[in-house]
Amino acid sequence: MRLLLVNCNTSTTVSDRLQAVATSVAAPTTSITVATPEFGAERVVGFYDSFVSAAASLQVMSRFRGQCDGVVMVGFGEHGREGARQLMDVPVVDITEAGMMAACLLGTDVGILATSEQAVGPIRESVRAMGLSSRLHGVRVVPGASPAEPEAFVGGAEALLAEGADVVLLAGAEMLAVQEALTRQCCVPVVDPLTTAVKWCESLVHLSLSTSKHRDYRWEHGKVLSLE
Repeated sequence: MRLLLVNCNTSTTVSDRLQAVATSVAAPTTSITVATPEFGAERVVGFYDSFVSAAASLQVMSRFRGQCDGVVMVGFGEHGREGARQLMDVPVVDITEAGMMAACLLGTDVGILATSEQAVGPIRESVRAMGLSSRLHGVRVVPGASPAEPEAFVGGAEALLAEGADVVLLAGAEMLAVQEALTRQCCVPVVDPLTTAVKWCESLVHLSLSTSKHRDYRWEHGKVLSLE
């Protein structure tokens, strides 16, 4: 199985880390390729960065049409998943959607833990587009917290739980260490969206399921438009 991970930012260092995490949870027979956009932001935060990132991600993704079995879009709350599902003829799994849907299987009220105030708007918009706003307890920001320091997220997670959330979803693609630390500390389900998305994408490929092309995602362009 050939999975394509599409990094939403231009950092090849981040891409290398994403590949390492994805490979650590993927099946031995799954190969992981990470595509890095050639333009956009090194760190995607807020609506402007998100829309630029969507165009850049679609451009780099178009080069892999017919060359992969599934796509994982790695950008929490970022735009572009609908365009990707129209562009590609394989299953496309967005980490925000995969993480939120997985969290909804594990509890009734999902609290999202983010690291930037500017990320809150795109995250809420993404959840609303999924039709899952009623399951979102809230988004709490831990300003400046780094995934390299998992303990910095404990206070935010405990606050979400005290307010009524019963599942925590991490808003980011490099959160595996945070997920492990919070699971030990908080004793509730804590969802890492990247690893969840990789396993769900593998499952869709194994089940021979892909995006419906019956209506909204039908491809009608004669060729892929150049965004350069």
